[in-house]
Amino acid sequence: MKHTAGGTWEDLRQCDDATDDYFREKLRMSLRVFREIAEACASHLQRQVTFYREPLQPDQIVAYALYKWATGETYENSKCKFGIGRVSGLVVVRDVTAVLLRVVIDLDFRVLDVHMGYPGSCHDIKVFQLSSLWQRAELRSLFRGPPVTLPFGVRTNGYILADNGYPPSEWMVVPYGGINQDVDEERFDNKQQVVRGAVERALGRLKGMWWLFLRTHKTNLDMLPQQFTVVCILHNILIDAGIPFDENLLWEVDANGVQRRVDLGIEEPLQPVSMITSTDEALALRDALAERMKHD
Repeated sequence: MKHTAGGTWEDLRQCDDATDDYFREKLRMSLRVFREIAEACASHLQRQVTFYREPLQPDQIVAYALYKWATGETYENSKCKFGIGRVSGLVVVRDVTAVLLRVVIDLDFRVLDVHMGYPGSCHDIKVFQLSSLWQRAELRSLFRGPPVTLPFGVRTNGYILADNGYPPSEWMVVPYGGINQDVDEERFDNKQQVVRGAVERALGRLKGMWWLFLRTHKTNLDMLPQQFTVVCILHNILIDAGIPFDENLLWEVDANGVQRRVDLGIEEPLQPVSMITSTDEALALRDALAERMKHD
């Protein structure tokens, strides 16, 4: 069904057979999921009628923020489609950001940790060491599962897989790397790379759905970390709700009219981190995992 004139918000308010598909296209979710999110936020977004204007309704506020994140459009373009002013658009994104951080924080996260807000010149390792995840891991409070005994008597209750841009530790396992690998090392690195491929697929879904974080754009840098955290939470909500991902969102047409896959901005480390600082425990964990793979 062709939607009526009057802007994106008016189209979203129509109740017809195309409504659900239109919601998926514009807001990346079904009408049902949108209503659940809007209802959860409603009590926090209600505004009192003032002498000067009618307040925006909670569902319109939520829809605008979702549309802004999904399309990556500027405030100038997106505000017109929702019948709101630029200042209102800025306030809407701020309000929904603050609310969603509180409302959905208890969900079973698919994105398990988010840490951002540092300039690109800051080294990945330094940023990681400043994160709460690093602190929890060093305090041995990150992994709470029962310990598992691996070959050679190595015990672990959890670990993170990382690339060679990070130093190996008792809770972070990196590839062996190198050129002249033996069979066990090659097997381990190949399997580790396959598992780490889940990171690219997850970022593909996240950035493909929420184009605001796929392009260079003008934004309030103070709010950007919070907005990205909210989108990660939305990412988890949509997975839990069974909302499928449209792979076509990962393709675009360049200036020459050629279709190409979207650059997700995932970069391999420029050079491996030196293994000199590796502890015996870190190397023993990797060797034990490699040995276990021989029998899987």
